[in-house]
Amino acid sequence: NTTLRVPWFIWAAEGLHAQVFGPTVRHIDLMPTLLDFVGLEPPQSIEGRTLRPYLTGESYGPPPSYFEALNVHLTRDWAPLRGVVQDGYKYIRLPIPELYDLEQDPEERHNIASEKPEIARELGQLLQSLVPENDTFDANLPDLETVERLQALGYVTAPVTTRKSEYTDADDPKNLIEVSNAYDEASDLFAQGQTDEALAILEELVEKQPRSSQAYQKLAYALHQMGRLAESIGALERAFEAGVHEMSLTALLSAYLLEADRVGEARGLLEELVRRHPDYAEGHNYLGVAYGRLGLEEESRLEFEKVIELDPSSARTYNNLGALALGRGDFRQALGYFEKALRYDPDLAVAHNGLGVAYAQTGEMTSAVESWKRAVELAPRMFDTLYNLGMVLADQSPGEAVAYLERFAREAPPERYS
Repeated sequence: NTTLRVPWFIWAAEGLHAQVFGPTVRHIDLMPTLLDFVGLEPPQSIEGRTLRPYLTGESYGPPPSYFEALNVHLTRDWAPLRGVVQDGYKYIRLPIPELYDLEQDPEERHNIASEKPEIARELGQLLQSLVPENDTFDANLPDLETVERLQALGYVTAPVTTRKSEYTDADDPKNLIEVSNAYDEASDLFAQGQTDEALAILEELVEKQPRSSQAYQKLAYALHQMGRLAESIGALERAFEAGVHEMSLTALLSAYLLEADRVGEARGLLEELVRRHPDYAEGHNYLGVAYGRLGLEEESRLEFEKVIELDPSSARTYNNLGALALGRGDFRQALGYFEKALRYDPDLAVAHNGLGVAYAQTGEMTSAVESWKRAVELAPRMFDTLYNLGMVLADQSPGEAVAYLERFAREAPPERYS
């Protein structure tokens, strides 16, 4: 109820008097109500209805109010939580169904589904007519950088793309509260810099949920953020060994393999990934990166063009086309691609870095330095860029260079930059 019972305050110049309107109001009723007050007809396709007649004194029979909470269903493959409120009762469809008498039990402390099976059955049938139990939908995967930004904010993972066909009591969110709290605690500890404690919790979650793609993904992300690339790859490989072949895990493992210069392994995974999911833009993007690393420029370009076909606003792909242009020495074309990438995403650190390289190659060192400064401001762990920036400044402005080079020496992972 903390997310369902939201007060709605409305004022109108005429036709309303001061009152508290107690019955349930639905989100879908707000727009037709407001349109009615300004004298406009609502679109015929909407399901909501105007509340104006009831607010002005007519009787009101509240329609059924549908609600859903699907976050952990989408991200952790727990049972989907859907329900309906009608005639003072709230029914929640889960493997362990719930029914509450909201008038007698407004805090929903006493589940009466087994005590009043007829009401539970009626509301269950009503909910089935609104949203069938086997109703499914696809959740599109964001690109890896978006996933990492979400994880940095404390969100657990990208959507699950392969979900169970049937859910049992073990998948009911009521039975998984401790797991949910553990994810939250790990995120909080990691954000506070208590990384060892966070890793211990994530390892325990992998032990308890060996088929959970989210547990492996969160563990791998944490290790990667700590600069422990080999271990992050190992965590994802453990998922594959456990039979967890989630699309998002494959993409993440491929990205980390590319980062570790294990390009051949990444190529094999990505070719299979795009064969199975030909419309997965991020898969084509990373396959293009792999081909580029292997010197297969034409194959790389075709993969990037496929991404642009699927997603014309893909800033990272324009960045990758810029990197190809850098590789063949076409620095002016590279500048164009990097600038286009930054038009779509002004905070894309790798594009600022590429722009800096292109400027440096054309002798525009002042612009190169400014681009690299922006890159390391946006991505403090972009250590190659930090090093390049420090070395260029060492010639131009030694006093300014010191801070960047000291930061590199202090923060860059020794195992990678020894």
